[in-house]
Amino acid sequence: MLLMFGTGLACILLAINALLNLDETGSTLRIVAAFAYVAGVIMLTGTYHVPRNNALAALDAGSHQGQAYWAIYLKEWVRMNHVRTAASFLAATMLIISLQ
Repeated sequence: MLLMFGTGLACILLAINALLNLDETGSTLRIVAAFAYVAGVIMLTGTYHVPRNNALAALDAGSHQGQAYWAIYLKEWVRMNHVRTAASFLAATMLIISLQ
């Protein structure tokens, strides 16, 4: 959690700095990178993954309902985890490019 939220805080601080220095090279990339990370990783985790994880944890794994939900959960979770991975990769790439 520290890594995820620490990175989010670092992105927000970089975005604030970029907003205060819009004339600097790479400032727009830092702002977009921060948005990509915060929206695509932190917000997606909190609004999509955590509720589904909680719903899964509340079910009995051996029950019919638990097994039926697992099939749905796995398909949905993997798809949205790809989105989360792409968002973090995009943010990292933009931050690296902004250093040039």
